[in-house]
Amino acid sequence: MVEFLGWYAPARTPADFVHKLNAAVQEAQQSPEMQDVYARNALQPLRESPEVFGTRIRDEVARWGPIVKSTGFTPED
Repeated sequence: MVEFLGWYAPARTPADFVHKLNAAVQEAQQSPEMQDVYARNALQPLRESPEVFGTRIRDEVARWGPIVKSTGFTPED
């Protein structure tokens, strides 16, 4: 099973700000402290551009959205 976590910003956030935020997160991921967190939790960070991550999210929604909808599950459940 693959799980992933990402940083999100409002849809109309300027691209230059999103790229600066991405660069800061990428830099922070290189710190010894974060490397230790990843190792202790068996995590492998993906270093993707905002565009690649956005495509990943859209693909996952397209893949799993119909399955979730067919169950009748709602966020309130």
